[in-house]
Amino acid sequence: MGTDNVTGKIRFFRVNKLDEGYGPANDRIEGEVIVTVDSQPNRAVGIQLRQDANLPTNQAMLKLLLSAAASNWDIAIDFDTTSHLIIRAWVVNIPIWCI
Repeated sequence: MGTDNVTGKIRFFRVNKLDEGYGPANDRIEGEVIVTVDSQPNRAVGIQLRQDANLPTNQAMLKLLLSAAASNWDIAIDFDTTSHLIIRAWVVNIPIWCI
């Protein structure tokens, strides 16, 4: 599993049904939440919201991404380069008034 990172403001935010996925067959993201950021608009990453051990963490990342999108905060995202699924996400330079 290789990892990579994208950082920027969320510019695309999509939520779809289980097993719908996103992207062409040769570069598909098997996730229910798909986002892109302004610094790399052609690189989508995703989160799965499946009934498994990762669900609580993935739900927390979804809430963080929603807050970042609604507040226009910069977000950093580490993701698996094969599956394009998000491993971790965090707000970059969170405004002091939010703490």
